[in-house]
Amino acid sequence: ISTTANGVPIGVITSKTPVTTVDGVAVELFQKQVFIKTRVGILLVTLTTTEELKQDVLSQFDAMIETLKVEK
Repeated sequence: ISTTANGVPIGVITSKTPVTTVDGVAVELFQKQVFIKTRVGILLVTLTTTEELKQDVLSQFDAMIETLKVEK
């Protein structure tokens, strides 16, 4: 559990999973799940990409998460 720049508590799970495409190519998927408590439940925001593209998109995903605000 951590807190965003806006003071929003979040839970984070990251994982890597080897998969095979329909063309038979082995790739590794990267997934980052961010859990945010809201007034009415839990909001789950998920990024799923290949390990190869992770470096290109992870910083943008993290920046988006940092901008979230939750009304109490």
